[in-house]
Amino acid sequence: MENLTADVWADPGARLGEGPLWISPDLWSVDILEGNLYRIPCRPDGSAGDPVTYHLGESIGSAAPCVHGGLAAALKNSIVVFNPENGSIKTIFEIQDANPKLRFNDGKCDPDGRFLVGTMHQDSMPFLGRLYSLDTDLSMRTLLNNVSISNGLAWSSSGSTLYYVDTPTLKVQAFDYSLVDGAISNPETIIEIPEGMGLPDGMTIDTNGNLWIALWNGGGVGCWDPCDGKLLSFIKVPVRNVTSCTFGGVDMRTLFITTARDGASPYGGMVFSCRPGACGTSPHLFKG
Repeated sequence: MENLTADVWADPGARLGEGPLWISPDLWSVDILEGNLYRIPCRPDGSAGDPVTYHLGESIGSAAPCVHGGLAAALKNSIVVFNPENGSIKTIFEIQDANPKLRFNDGKCDPDGRFLVGTMHQDSMPFLGRLYSLDTDLSMRTLLNNVSISNGLAWSSSGSTLYYVDTPTLKVQAFDYSLVDGAISNPETIIEIPEGMGLPDGMTIDTNGNLWIALWNGGGVGCWDPCDGKLLSFIKVPVRNVTSCTFGGVDMRTLFITTARDGASPYGGMVFSCRPGACGTSPHLFKG
């Protein structure tokens, strides 16, 4: 197993940094608790420019780029389209009669432009969350019930496999995924995180099909082969609560890593970077 180390890249001032998203030439991320969306310019030499903060007024779990511009953002119990050019926010979906203690969490778009996003209880009560899919016609369906903390999402290069994390299970599941209608089937556990290594959180995939998984209370990011469940490498981060990761940079070979403040490290909430020798791909666009 290869051991690597991440370095501080930027400090947006997040309490609960999450959802890193590369939209060249910027890295975007969110602060769930403060309701902030951050845009961090990436200079040609790979260093970070000054972060720009957009306050959306309530908790924000994740965001995805839209094909027509702007970003689809999962707020507490609604999906909105945010235009950073003029600050406009347009609600495109809202959960009716939502449990006031449930909120949207991690989300990403599939290769055909649907926005998949899950929910969790703010006090981490189990089995109350769901995984939703917002289709391009803005219809919403439930893909999974009885989820505890809906988290990392990634698709295989063909789009026929969805990888998914429900954090407390300590597992990554693979589903057969239909790009025709967005349906999932045939769940299979492909990775089990060892006890004591941390809890699986946000996740991304590289061009070799390997999964990079942030480890909450684990101080790093692990890279696993989904074919045999083998741990290939580990990136050490000087913060216990590592939340998510994504590839970006001019060559898509920089892994950007978000973190949360944890009281034990002066680096909590900062964004870290590492060049682990792998390459990622650009995020899928929301086509709604």
